[in-house]
Amino acid sequence: MFDNDTRLRELSLKAIEGTMSDEEFVELSQLSKAKQKVREDRATMIAELRNTMGTHGIAIQDLFSVDEITSALPSKSSLGRRVARTKSTPTQRSAGTWVRQKSGVVLVEVNLDGSNGFPTRYCMGQRLPHYLPKGLKVLDDGQLETNLARHFTETGKQYFATEAGKAELDQLLRYIGSHDIKPRLRLSSSPSA
Repeated sequence: MFDNDTRLRELSLKAIEGTMSDEEFVELSQLSKAKQKVREDRATMIAELRNTMGTHGIAIQDLFSVDEITSALPSKSSLGRRVARTKSTPTQRSAGTWVRQKSGVVLVEVNLDGSNGFPTRYCMGQRLPHYLPKGLKVLDDGQLETNLARHFTETGKQYFATEAGKAELDQLLRYIGSHDIKPRLRLSSSPSA
């Protein structure tokens, strides 16, 4: 849990209003980084717990009773309210500005020119798509592992040093080496009558 949420909101409002001093800007930057670190640490801890539970064959039912699990589930009425609220306030997206965000801890971030300006990211435990992102394929020039290592985030470097991380990195390297990028869509010209 991040303890300084209230202060972060106050500073964010000041930034929006344009009434922020230089000291407050530095504080906002530090709080933003601290909150991101808390999120990354939490995601890493959850991944480690899942890994430990899987390794030792621990099921959720071993930790909690059926009543505890059932009481933790959201009620159907609250689910309905959430869906209704989501439908009534759609997010604004315009062509060329929307980027699909991947969830989880970012382990690899490749930011190369020619990739529409958006970095290619790989997150911990990410499901790999059928086609390979172009940002990853350009690294496959015979020295894939070395090239990819240059794009590890700090969290990625730490994670890939663990046994679970080595296994996931090996899977990612095999995926990059064996998949192709999505082919360009070609429009067929219709024969003239």
